[in-house]
Amino acid sequence: TENRVYGNRGFGIRGSASGTGFSGNVIYSNPTNLQVSAGNMVRNNLIYGSADHGILVSGVAGAQIVNNTVHALEGDAIRIQNNSRDLTL
Repeated sequence: TENRVYGNRGFGIRGSASGTGFSGNVIYSNPTNLQVSAGNMVRNNLIYGSADHGILVSGVAGAQIVNNTVHALEGDAIRIQNNSRDLTL
């Protein structure tokens, strides 16, 4: 919560536990800025400058992604794939 995350080689933040929350972060200049896991709550973040994905949701159920500012000049702002379901956007 409330971190500045930038300049990583893979993921800026990678959610790995159900029920984890990410809020108030500034995440930028990572190939994938934020990867969401099942049950994650992602809210009130500023996400920009990713080469591939601002927010990646892959094979996830039950995540909530609300009230974020996501900007992408290249790649996908939000990418939902691989049977992700029961999402709140």
